[in-house]
Amino acid sequence: MPTLLARCLSCVIALSAAMSLAIPEAHAQDKLVLAREHFERGTAYFKERKYDLALKELMQAYVLDPNPSLVYNIARVHEDMGDLDNAVKFFANFLTIAPKAKNAPAVKKKLAELRLKIERRPKSGTINVETEPSGATVRVDGREIGKSPIQGLALSLGAHGIDVVLEKYEAQHSDIIVAPGAPQQVRLVLRDSPTPVLLTTEPDDATALLLGSTPRPLGRCPCVIELSSGRYKVEVSKPGFASRTLDFAKLPGETLKLEAKLEAVGMMGELVVATAVSGAEVRVDGTAVGRTPLAAPLKLRPGPVTIEIVAPGKRPWRGTTTVIANSVVTVDAVLDGVVQPPRPTGRAMTTQRAFGITTLTLGSVAAATGIALTIVAALDKRSFQNARLFKAKSGDQEVLIREDLHRTDALALEDKSKKLMYASYGLYGAAGALLITGIVLMATDGGGAPGVASGVSILPGVVPGGALFELSIDFR
Repeated sequence: MPTLLARCLSCVIALSAAMSLAIPEAHAQDKLVLAREHFERGTAYFKERKYDLALKELMQAYVLDPNPSLVYNIARVHEDMGDLDNAVKFFANFLTIAPKAKNAPAVKKKLAELRLKIERRPKSGTINVETEPSGATVRVDGREIGKSPIQGLALSLGAHGIDVVLEKYEAQHSDIIVAPGAPQQVRLVLRDSPTPVLLTTEPDDATALLLGSTPRPLGRCPCVIELSSGRYKVEVSKPGFASRTLDFAKLPGETLKLEAKLEAVGMMGELVVATAVSGAEVRVDGTAVGRTPLAAPLKLRPGPVTIEIVAPGKRPWRGTTTVIANSVVTVDAVLDGVVQPPRPTGRAMTTQRAFGITTLTLGSVAAATGIALTIVAALDKRSFQNARLFKAKSGDQEVLIREDLHRTDALALEDKSKKLMYASYGLYGAAGALLITGIVLMATDGGGAPGVASGVSILPGVVPGGALFELSIDFR
């Protein structure tokens, strides 16, 4: 039993040791593979003369795999880009860590040539600095030089750092290697500091996407996005509506507010316009859509609308409603109030003319009242005179007795008839006086209407003791 246990423990220990050795070895293999990838990319950049990118890839490869050949390649990149000082440093480092390399004699010869070039080269070079936009403050190695553009700036040979700063723009930095010879051109494009852009949609809750090489979701609207200057495209979408793309330009420091109105797809509502007036023109949101009665309901997109109905001689009708998708909305329009054409006003009405019209009106009323009283009086008198009588004896004499009315009532009826007749006579006199006065006032008024024609005639009485007045006035 102890022997079996010992064997098991031995197997476990051996397996653990093997695993502990296998894990670092696998990790090392991964690092070598990754270093190889960086080396290949660096070599490709070097052939394309993209020296900055080549140096970055080769340095990352060296961190993963400190191989002397990588040091040699880094020195080659510095030499080709004109950075002789760093080229000398890396070539010397290569000889230190690989003194017996096959190419060591060639590297020693190259190192001697580079050191000779450094001794014979000029001690300074010149650069030209331009920025877009211009007017940025330029600093070299932390020292302020002036405003861009700067021409012919003399600097010592080798590496230098350039910083440019402009209000409302993001600061920019660039590393350069100053070499002898023709001035080096340094051009930096500045990006303004981002400012907010508000995006709203109709209807709300639509989804926005900032288009570009890498689309950027903006979420549901309304939404705010920080953008620098430039041209942009934003796609807005919502289920049931056609997507829309906004193409806009933004200036430096500008704050924008954009609105996207989406059109419904396959979602319509119907509007029925009901009115008793035929031939009236119907307008929806200011656009004529037909005359009443409409042949069929109007198919409209969902949302608020304004309806106007106009008919000759009627007051225009105006109302608002909301069209609902897949529903029918009815509007009942009542066109009332006939619009009268304006009457010619002529000249201003004078006080005399106004009094004349009033007098004529009162005279006409008095005449009409007198006629009415005359008619009533005549009827009462006729009732009194057309009595139904019968004979009766009173002692030795025969007397006539009314059988339809008591004598006292008959006498009262006769008296009433006389009073009404006298009253009508008084009204006729007053009416005549008023009418004559009114006609005279109207005829002698020089500031009234352009002309007034009038006439009064007295007709024979149609009832005993009465007369009729006929008044005609024509205002022209």
